[in-house]
Parts: sequence; structure tokens; C-alpha cells
Amino acid sequence: MASLPIPEEAVNHLGAMLLSFNRDISVQLLDEAEELASQGMTTSAVIIAGSVLEYLERSPAVALLPDSRKSEFESWRRLRQEAVHASGIRPDADEVRRMLQGIREIVSDPENVASAQEVARSGRASSANVKGKYAHVRTSADEFMRRKRQEVELEDHK
Repeated sequence: MASLPIPEEAVNHLGAMLLSFNRDISVQLLDEAEELASQGMTTSAVIIAGSVLEYLERSPAVALLPDSRKSEFESWRRLRQEAVHASGIRPDADEVRRMLQGIREIVSDPENVASAQEVARSGRASSANVKGKYAHVRTSADEFMRRKRQEVELEDHK
């Protein structure tokens, strides 16, 4: 089955929609992580929060963060790696609380959400972030129009 190019404009709109929908899912995951942390299950809390962190890292939102947040991202990533790979080190409750609070601030900040949506709409977002396994598919609007013209020509010759 041949892959068809996806117009960049469609990818940008899809990216903006995914950012909106995924915000709600991210908030729910962070709620669950906070519940686990409050019960002393800090490793589980870090793993769940790490899922939200990974999503944020792949979204246009990460490019909009100030450098101070980017350094926090790195420490949160290390904490997640330690938890996932069973390093035997139990995450510190205060460190987990700071991680959850920081990720929640990024996810819940209306300016971050609006800015990330604008980045996605404007085409500055990487289409690979949105398309996943279809990242290799070309998305040029010109290529799409060229292909459509060819299809119309073929139909006219029948």
C-alpha cells in the first residue's frame, strides 16, 4: 500500500487539535501520579509523570520553554530513567512533588498551550512530532497539488 503525502496545513491543524486533547489527558495522568505520590508510591508517580514529560518533549511546547525549565526537564528525565530502569533508588518525595508541580504548571499554563497551538498552526512545529510512524511521508502542499493534478488528468483521459 502506497503512502500518500499529507498536506502540511492538515498536519498543522491536527497538531493543534492533539495539543488540546492531550492537555486533558496529561492533567488526568498528573492527578493519578499525585495520588500515588501521596500514598508513598513515588516510583510509580514518577513513571506516570514521565509519560507526560515525554509527550511534552515531543510537542512544540518544549521549544517555547525558558532555559530554566529546560534544565528542570533534564533533571526530571533523569529521575524518570532511574525509576523506569529499577535503579534501586527510591525517588525522594519532595523531588517527586516538585516534578509533578513543574510538569503541571507547564501543561496547565494557558500561555504555553496557546503558544504551542500557534506554533503548530504556523507550521513551525515539526510534522514528525504529529505524524509518528508516518514521519517519512512528504507533506509539501505543492507535492499534494501536483499529485491531484495528475489524478485529474488521468480521469480526463478515461
